[in-house]
This record gives sequence, C-alpha cells and structure tokens, in this order.
Amino acid sequence: TAWRKYFSNNPTDAILVNVPRQNYWNPMLITAHEMGIKTYLVYHTAKDIVANGRLNHDYDGIGVWNTGMKQALLEQNPWVNPESVRVVGCGHFDCVGRMDWLPDESEFRDQIGAKPDSLLIIYPTAGPGIVPQEERYIEFVVKAASAFEDRLGKSVQIVFRMNPMDSRDILHDYLKQTYPRHIVLRPDWVDIRKNNWTYAKMTDPILYNALLHFSSLCITIPSTVTLDAALAGIPVINLGIEVPGEQPLAGSIRAFWDVDFNKNVRESGAARYVTNQNELEEALINYLQNKYLDADKRSELINREVDGITAGRSSLLSLHMIESN
Repeated sequence: TAWRKYFSNNPTDAILVNVPRQNYWNPMLITAHEMGIKTYLVYHTAKDIVANGRLNHDYDGIGVWNTGMKQALLEQNPWVNPESVRVVGCGHFDCVGRMDWLPDESEFRDQIGAKPDSLLIIYPTAGPGIVPQEERYIEFVVKAASAFEDRLGKSVQIVFRMNPMDSRDILHDYLKQTYPRHIVLRPDWVDIRKNNWTYAKMTDPILYNALLHFSSLCITIPSTVTLDAALAGIPVINLGIEVPGEQPLAGSIRAFWDVDFNKNVRESGAARYVTNQNELEEALINYLQNKYLDADKRSELINREVDGITAGRSSLLSLHMIESN
C-alpha cells in the first residue's frame, strides 16, 4: 500500500493523532499496526467522548483530559486496557496562562494598536457558518462596553480575534469599518485550504497568551474559549441573547450553553451566561471593576476539566505516556 511504502521510506517510531474515528486515517493506522509502529491518541477536544465515543483502533496509549473522561471512554470501549489510558489534560491549553511567554505590556499594546491605558475585552469570533451574521450579537457587546467608560474613568476597547478557520473578509471588514475605535486581529496561521493544511505559527499562541493575560474580560459565544480564559485568570461572559433571523448552527445560542460538554461550565459558574442587554451590562461592569471576581469558580472549572493540570504540563505528560510505552 501507499502507507507501507511511505513508512518503509520514512522510518517512523510512533504516530500521534488527536481526533478519534477519522475514516481516512484507518489505512495509515492499520498499516502502522502491521509494521509494529506504535499509535497514540491524545484527545484535542473533550466533546469527542460524546460525539465519537466508540473507538475503531487499538491504540498503544490514549491521553484524556480528566478522570471522568477516562471512565466514560472505558465504559464505551470495554475492550480497551485501562492502563493504556492516561490523564494528561489537553495540550491546546499549554499555550495559555504562560507567564514565561509574556512580552512587556507597552510593547504588546503597541503591537495590537491598543491605547496605553484602556481596558481590554477580548471577543473571539466563531468559526465560519457556526454563528451566521455574528455582528448581530456583537452589537450588544459594543453597546455594553461603551456604557460605563465615564463611570470607570477609562476607555474600553474590544479586541475582536477572528477565528483561525475564518479566512473570509466579510465579518473582518465589517468590524473594522463599523467599530474603528476597537481592534480586529487575524490569527497568524498558515492556511492552505486546498490541501486541508492549517496550523498556527509560533507567534500566534504567544500573542493569544498575551491578549488573554492583559485583557480584563473575555466575552464569547459559549465554547472552550471559556477554559482558555479561566487558565489565563480572566473572567468570562457567555452570550445567550436570542435574535431574530438566521439561527446558529446548533439551532439557537442557548443550545451552545446547554450541550453536554459544557456541563462543567454551567455547574461551576465559571462563566456568566447572559440572556439580555441588562444582564450583559451588569456582568460587564462587575468584571471590569474586579478582574478577580469568581476566580474560585474558574479554578473549580480547571479542576473539573483537566484535573487541575496547569499551563505547560499537558504536553510533558503526553510525552511521558509515549516514552513509557
């Protein structure tokens, strides 16, 4: 086969994948098993335990986010050796909450075009097609951000971080033209879509880490960004304001909040879920006045989601798993 030829020409000790049950990987994994090449699965997203719980390959090692995730995986796949499953957290979160990566704040503000003393709110936009006409929801946030500047005695700037998968111009250009006093950033990614080849340059996670650290607040559609923010030590508001017109991919904004894999966020109270403008403004002013409000709830979320594994440790735990097999 093509994979046998590839592995023969390119000696390989191990294969590491981060998403289970991708059919186009099956020939690669089967060939690797036949040739004695070890295979490892380290989950990128916890929701795959719900969406893709049954495995179709016998991995030499599996890395999961937390002990609950390990238990769920073994219940759905009783043939898997429990000793092969390790709690390693999630390597994605190794890129946030990193004090050792932080630039000087004034240099960071110059880099993104922020005012020297403004309060920053990070708003990560959704992926393409997930939230059609997302500007409808963003309008609530802009209104809330401008409502308290006199009371706070500082200007408030929203940093819109475009989703790495959204290479379109439509929302990016709309935000730049409509809200020129705020900031719109594209992630620094290589994106060769025709080859299904996308990845972040090293400069991007460094900037994202700094953006989270120097921001006072994160506002977002309910997503795993909540855990990014919690690890970075900043409060989170999840939007749940329903609007007329075309609805999000999940059917409604509320549906993103209610999904099974958001259970720990709901139960810990790590994010404030707001359903109208008044709730949004109340949460916003409370958090801008006290960045450490609800810090205990965010710590509880980290303990629930990744068993308290701190920034930078997950990749090392994954490496130890591979080296010990």
